[in-house]
Amino acid sequence: MSWDDVNKPFATLKDGTDVWEMGNWKGIGQIYSAVTTEKNKAELEKLTGTMWVPHKLLNGDDSMQTINRPTVMSKGFTLIELMIVVAIVGVLTAIALPAYSGYVARAQVSEGIVLATPARYSVEEMCQVEGKYPADNIEAGLPEPKLITGDYTDNIAVNNGTVIAKFGKDAVSQLQGHTISFIPDGCGSWNCTADESIMKYVPAICTGIDSGTMARSTASMLLDPDKGETFCGAFSEPMAARPGHPEDGWTHPWGAPGAFASMYLAKPKAGMTASDVLKSQLNFVGCDSSRGSMYVKRSGDGGKCRQASCNKSYDYMPGGNAKYVSNLLTETLTEIGVDEDDFKIVVISPPGTILRDQEVEIEYKDSDDVWQLDVIKIGEQGLGKDYDL
Repeated sequence: MSWDDVNKPFATLKDGTDVWEMGNWKGIGQIYSAVTTEKNKAELEKLTGTMWVPHKLLNGDDSMQTINRPTVMSKGFTLIELMIVVAIVGVLTAIALPAYSGYVARAQVSEGIVLATPARYSVEEMCQVEGKYPADNIEAGLPEPKLITGDYTDNIAVNNGTVIAKFGKDAVSQLQGHTISFIPDGCGSWNCTADESIMKYVPAICTGIDSGTMARSTASMLLDPDKGETFCGAFSEPMAARPGHPEDGWTHPWGAPGAFASMYLAKPKAGMTASDVLKSQLNFVGCDSSRGSMYVKRSGDGGKCRQASCNKSYDYMPGGNAKYVSNLLTETLTEIGVDEDDFKIVVISPPGTILRDQEVEIEYKDSDDVWQLDVIKIGEQGLGKDYDL
């Protein structure tokens, strides 16, 4: 190739203007230039198939330039690669779908349990007042069964005291047409059972007719008073000096070495669910004690605990008693360190009920991240009236 061949223009326009290749810039593309104005723009763009723009040369002459960017061809996937991806997706789907289906079924069962709660309360009330169980919804003072529904629950029926929740066509296929039943045992406790095919989706509190009463009686002592464990740290810390006392500080008798509040826990113990933490806190002194108050926490309290009277209703508070007490218990758990997304508390007692007689439902995630339901009677939580406080 001669020098003249190297220095030939890329093309020549109709008016004699030469178009030159200015070199191929790595990562940018081939640059072309022509000493002309926009009058030749249409011809230039037809020549290269790219957009040309005005450009001033170093000597001040007008020119037009363009860049012909390289086209990167996508290779795509080979058939083998696609088959491997499809196989992986299939395996993951086979694992995930049953687990997700079971999670959805458990969540829908929880709806039926919650919807059955007012009916259970009505049965208890008639039992306590009249000494018998209501024969049906009408005698229990409830709407017809078909009028008590949810997104997945078809109806709630009372049959001689037994409260039955039936799941409808919008529930997952495993639940459709099946029931969960609450059978009264006296005037305050319940046995729980469900159709055998859906028993695996029912919370641990409902494991069959022979399982005993639902988790409604006195909660187990999850914090050990013999070890002095407590979420109320103020008692185990030196108090401010009292007027007339020369010492720098004093220790509350509850927090003295060996006393039941001598070891402050700044967060829940490993494995504790939201329900465990609530029972533990309510068991600290609590309404079932020689005192007339229980101890709760407020946002920002840290280790401190405050008293709430067990002998009054909080209907006078903004939003009423149910909202006030549920917020009080929710703040207590979150201040202790429970994630608010892991539980929900609802007061199920009617307005006017004093705190010690109130019942709360807590929906919470268990150790397997599955939603469960627990019913707690506040007045049955505490160290007992014989405990020396």
